[in-house]
Parts: sequence; structure tokens; C-alpha cells
Amino acid sequence: MTYPLSCGQELMLAFSAEAGFPVSTWNHPTVFDLRDYDEDEVRSAIRSVVDRHEVLRTRLGQLSGRHCQVVPGNCDDWVHRVALPANATPEELAAAEAAAPFALYDGPLARSLVVPRAEGGARLILTYNHLVSDRKSEALLAGELVARLESPHGAPSARPPQFGAFARWERAEVSRYSRSTEAVPRWRDYEELMRRLDPSAAPVQHPAGRVADARGLVGIRFAEADLAALTRCAKDQGVTLNVVVLTAFAAALSVLPGIGLLLGEKTVRSPYRFAGTAGPFSDLWAVDRSEVDGDVARGLASVQRQVLRAIDGAMPFLLLVRRTRWLARELVRPEHGRWAFYQYFADPPVRTGARVATVRFHDSFGVESGMFGLHAQVQRVAGGLTMRLAHRLDTLTARDVDALTDRIQTLLSRMTEHAIDLDRTEPRLLTADGHTD
Repeated sequence: MTYPLSCGQELMLAFSAEAGFPVSTWNHPTVFDLRDYDEDEVRSAIRSVVDRHEVLRTRLGQLSGRHCQVVPGNCDDWVHRVALPANATPEELAAAEAAAPFALYDGPLARSLVVPRAEGGARLILTYNHLVSDRKSEALLAGELVARLESPHGAPSARPPQFGAFARWERAEVSRYSRSTEAVPRWRDYEELMRRLDPSAAPVQHPAGRVADARGLVGIRFAEADLAALTRCAKDQGVTLNVVVLTAFAAALSVLPGIGLLLGEKTVRSPYRFAGTAGPFSDLWAVDRSEVDGDVARGLASVQRQVLRAIDGAMPFLLLVRRTRWLARELVRPEHGRWAFYQYFADPPVRTGARVATVRFHDSFGVESGMFGLHAQVQRVAGGLTMRLAHRLDTLTARDVDALTDRIQTLLSRMTEHAIDLDRTEPRLLTADGHTD
């Protein structure tokens, strides 16, 4: 069966081609620590989940000269391996698995690997390419797999809606919008930008280019009292916790002149995003720092207006793809440290049990960090709030980042009327083997 690409998938293909690295760079491992390991039951549980979700069997194809999703009727070509540590440690095997590229046209864009432990149990690694997954989907799939592992003979739930059907519906909606007379003024708004962007088709399998590593890392942990103060402030102002933190971050960027702010995961909701996934970089906007830095209520309202504008502002999809290509080209220029990338997401809990000890997800401080001068990731996990900043040493200095974090602390204290003292630690970043650095 074939489906069109979702708009988000097309954006990712365009971005990866222009940025100079292959789409296979976006590998997301989910690591399960199994106390009790039975290979037949593990294979059966994985097959059950793959049978239920077409997206896990999806590969790229071409139809009438355009890329599409190809979904076989069964999961016979799913790749599942058992790797017995010989000359490599389990950690090295897991890292190699996460780094191995997918053949985009030859098989599913997901796979599994089991690394048994000598003392019993095993590590199960499910690796997805971001073209067929997002953080929320990975958590839902992990919950399904844990349920099958804990109750191998339990009855499966009803078959869920399929992603390909959503992509088909989404394309129809975009087409309907582009034919609407109401869209004409919006097209005119972007005519100048369209003239400056190259509409040429982008290749998919682009040779890997140089993406600088993000070397400087700062971890920030909010104390329980600080989180309570932030939550009260958000409630009093009628905004989300994310908007409160984003307001302080946006205003704090004034200490780094010329840095543009880019919204990311779980921040922007646009009609062109699939299954709750950000897709690459839905919108850019400049912050009126004088407004944000002055009156707190006005600053919150300013950020909220701009976020809502990004959510509600319909944009012709062809233009969105063109702008994605333009942005990718900007990021690989020597002076591309002008951008800061902001992400906010909350990890949904995955209930474990007697057989599955823990489930850990991929940390997104990967390729994205190396492409930006500054990458801020705010994460809500189990009632706690952490913020991690990654910066490129060739575009920002440690002094720059110290000034930024001091400014964030001052602004949050002012906004909440609570003396916030950020706990700065070495960031504990999840690695491919499910441990932290």
C-alpha cells in the first residue's frame, strides 16, 4: 500500500538535504532494561506491535516522480538481531546500533536489537528514524510493548488509527486550503520571501556534511519550590508553564545580540505538523525584548501572541518547504551561530512491571545541537523541570552562556516574585545505551 508523505516528512527531507547530512542521522533509540529475557517472547511482543502500526513497516518509495510512503502488508522484513557481546561492551554495541543508518528505500525505518546480559536479563533497543516517529509516538509504542512483555498472552487492544491515512487526509486539507480564495492575501504577504527562495527540488540521500559538535553543556535543575512558583505565575497570568519559561529565555537573549529565536518540539502547533510532531522548525520570530524585559504581564502577552500567531497563521505548504530549505542553508553557513533553538516537552510516563525495569528515551541533544549557536531544551519529567543548554564553542563562549543563565534566573525571579536560585549541574544526557553521561 502507498500513502503520500505527510507535510512534516517532506519538510524533514528538504531540511536534511539542504543541511548536508542524511536523514538517517535522525535515529531515535528507546532502551528497555529487561529483568527477565525470553527471546521468543520478545520477538512475539515486537511483532504484535509492528503488526498493529503500519508506520513501523514504512519505507520511502516513489510514485509518479514524487516521494511517498510504502507500507508492505506484513512485517516479514523487520530487522531484529541478538548481539552477544564478544569484543565489544553492551554500551559500545548500543552506541553502534544508534549510529547505524537506515536504508530509506529498502526496508522499514525502525528495527530492534537485543543485548543479553551475562548475569541475566537483557537490554532491548528499538531504533526509529524520525521520519516515522516522534517522542510522543515512541512513548505510546513503548507502553504497548511493555504491556505485551508483561502479559504475553493478553488480548491486544483495538487496532489504532494509521499514520498513512492521516497523511492522506492532511494533504487533502492543504490542497483545499491552497485553492481557497481566503488564502490569496496570505500568498501576497509572502511574495517577496518567495522570490528570494529557491524552489528547486531537494535530493533525499544527500552525502553527509560537517555538522559541528555542541561542546559546551550547562544543566539547570529547578528546585521544587521554584517549580511551584513558576506554576503559580503561569496560573495567575493565564498562560502555560512553557510560555513563562519561554518569555524569560527570549528576553535573556538580549545579552547575546543578533541571536534569532527558533521554536521547536511541542511549542508550535501548525496545520502542517504530523501526529503532534514539530517537523523541522515551523516558524521563526523576533522578540520585542523591550516589551518582554519591562512589564511582566506585557512580556507574557507578547510571547503568547507570537506563539499563537505561529499556531494560527496558515502558510502555503510550498512556501513552508522553500523556507525550510532556506533555513537549512543559513544554518550551515560559517556565521550560522545567530540562531537559538528552543524545545519544550513533557515525557509521558511508561508504566513498567516485573519483567521490564526501566524505559529510557533518546535525548535530542544530537545533530540539532551542533547546528545552532545555542540549543535550549526544557523538559518536564515526573513533576520535575530541567533546562539544558548546549552551545557551540566556535560561536558562543562559556562567558556568554553564563551571562544568559544569570539573566534567565533574574527574569524568572522577577516574573514569579520568588527568589529563584537555579541549580547548575553537569547535564546528565541520555546516551544510546540508556545510561547517562
